[in-house]
Amino acid sequence: MKLPSNSSFEALPSLSAQTVVKTEVLTKAETRRAIPCLRCGECCRRYQVRLDLAEAQRIAGQLGLTAEDFRERYADRRWPGERSLLVRQEHSCCPFLERSGENGDELCSIHSFKPLSCREWTPGLDRRECQAGLARRWGAVVDSSGELKGPDKRMRDLRLFMDSLASDRRTGHADL
Repeated sequence: MKLPSNSSFEALPSLSAQTVVKTEVLTKAETRRAIPCLRCGECCRRYQVRLDLAEAQRIAGQLGLTAEDFRERYADRRWPGERSLLVRQEHSCCPFLERSGENGDELCSIHSFKPLSCREWTPGLDRRECQAGLARRWGAVVDSSGELKGPDKRMRDLRLFMDSLASDRRTGHADL
């Protein structure tokens, strides 16, 4: 199966029970080659988002909450900041992360008005978070040469998933 031309993956021949997909590994001097969000939720598990008070107010308004109610419900009380707050973790992840359906997608429930730091996050195969999501969800690993390897069936599933993301972007339905 051929990946869409705008995909970050290039299919390579199968090796025994593994499918190999060529990617690139970045040096510190190189720019990250963006990939679509893998919808694995790893970044939402590993980080707590810091919001300045204006951004917290904006998100609170979108949720129909007062700033104080938002702070009470979502702020990590351990954060010492007075001009910002830290969004607390709930069940070891961001409280706005939700599992979607049986396919395992993990999506942001406030995607259309999510924090700036989340909007600026760039997924990449060089990111440990994305690598962990690939391993957990598709049994895939990125080796030191930049090849994405995993069991044939799981790699086919990954290619289908990537095709669906490319289709969503073309039709305007990319609604993480």
